[in-house]
Amino acid sequence: MFGRIVTYVIAGLLLVSCNPGVFIEPLDVARAEYDVPFYGGTVEIDVTHGDWELDRVAYDNIDLGFVEDADGVLWHEDNFIRLHISRPQPSKLWVTIDDSVNPEAGLIEIFIKNDYEAEVVTVNVSPCGGYAFSHIEYGDVQMLTPSDAYEEGWRKSVKNSTSSPLNQIFDVFEGGASRTVFFPAATVVSADMPYAAWYDTLMQYLDGESFEVPVPDALPVDGSLTFSGEEVEFGYSAMEIPMPELDEQATLALAPGVNEVRMMWGYVEYKVPYVLTFSHSGGGRDLTVRGEFTSKAYNGKWRAEL
Repeated sequence: MFGRIVTYVIAGLLLVSCNPGVFIEPLDVARAEYDVPFYGGTVEIDVTHGDWELDRVAYDNIDLGFVEDADGVLWHEDNFIRLHISRPQPSKLWVTIDDSVNPEAGLIEIFIKNDYEAEVVTVNVSPCGGYAFSHIEYGDVQMLTPSDAYEEGWRKSVKNSTSSPLNQIFDVFEGGASRTVFFPAATVVSADMPYAAWYDTLMQYLDGESFEVPVPDALPVDGSLTFSGEEVEFGYSAMEIPMPELDEQATLALAPGVNEVRMMWGYVEYKVPYVLTFSHSGGGRDLTVRGEFTSKAYNGKWRAEL
């Protein structure tokens, strides 16, 4: 009986010695999850040994493509994230997030494997947010109208019931003239914030906080912009600013019968490029948005047509 047990043990040992996989050291990582801020950081992944290879890297469930430099470092850059991966030692892998401008949280998954096992290390990248308006810069003005531009402000039919011409006083800027200012979304581009032409996307970087920006005066002086401290809330919709200083009256001689009064207002329209800069109180770099600002305002000139 004892002899048979010894025989079985020896036979088992012989079988084990024929299976080299039994002696392979397990593939384990010291830590399986990391957190990195959007403005960058390095994750140092320690593996129990160096007998493994990097299988693939995914960002938000999409496999990334890499370019390898002369030192064997893998580089990736797209609209939202820049990162590189190096292996300083056989048992170490370094993943460095250089920059993320994704306004939503990102998930990086690093897959390593050997012939027998696989491990996944996840890196949580925080959303790119917490920015605030810093300043706006305007470029050179481009006039869109000639100096004698007019358009119809209002028209009405007025009856002179007498048989003689009749003088009547009219408010030239009846109904209240206004200035229109506009930051068109169609002109918005940014090398820093993908899809910033969508206002809701832009606001994600600012945590939804609206902001006001100074705007140039309605009427350029000698082809140059001037500023008098007027501000508007930044947005992609056209905004109307009342112009209460336009208070003019016209005395018109109405012929007997029905008169069609057509009041023409003089106006100035221009556009100018701008650059918006947003700053971060933490470690985030400045982000910029470019676009065009347009302004249309009445200059107080008028003419009446009967």
